[in-house]
Amino acid sequence: MLLECAGPVGSGRRRPTLWVLWRYILASCEWVEIARAQSLNWEWKLVLREPAWMALHPGVGPVDPDWRGAQLEQELVQIIDAKLLDEVKAVRLSVLSSLYDDLAGRIANF
Repeated sequence: MLLECAGPVGSGRRRPTLWVLWRYILASCEWVEIARAQSLNWEWKLVLREPAWMALHPGVGPVDPDWRGAQLEQELVQIIDAKLLDEVKAVRLSVLSSLYDDLAGRIANF
């Protein structure tokens, strides 16, 4: 995949820049346009983000990080709750405290 900055479009002092997203098809040895966007600033990224993701992950729809994150968080909490169900309170507190510290460290180092 290739992102081309094709330069300013039109005439005048403030002209939008044209951005073109390409895919190389090895079998036919040709470049095929996936999408294009024109903007004065950074807005082209919003237009090309989904087509780029779809081109990099064919057959898989776009992922909403908030929705997927909430889904995974719920699954992990259920696993933790199931593992801690039969433990005494002191063990549960120890495990949860350690997990809290570990997760905070992972977030800080992310």
